[in-house]
Amino acid sequence: MIYVSNKAQIETLIGPLAKCFDRETARRIAKLKIAPQVKARIEYLGAQAKKDKLTFEEENEYSSLMTFGMFVTVLKSKARLQLASERATGRKS
Repeated sequence: MIYVSNKAQIETLIGPLAKCFDRETARRIAKLKIAPQVKARIEYLGAQAKKDKLTFEEENEYSSLMTFGMFVTVLKSKARLQLASERATGRKS
């Protein structure tokens, strides 16, 4: 499971990275979608977690998927903010 401290750490790590995006990179990142098979796996692991039926390996997998998901979510947010800022100022990178 993702804890607030992990989210804050991810935000701190991504901040400098997001400053490296050019317009096309930001646009592509903002449009990223999760693969259907990965989404299905996350849903399965989440359902098993609610039933307290995850194996140790599944717990680690679920935790990794959730952490990576948070990373991608924050990355996409930074990309969308950059694109919105560029539209507002008329600036292009």
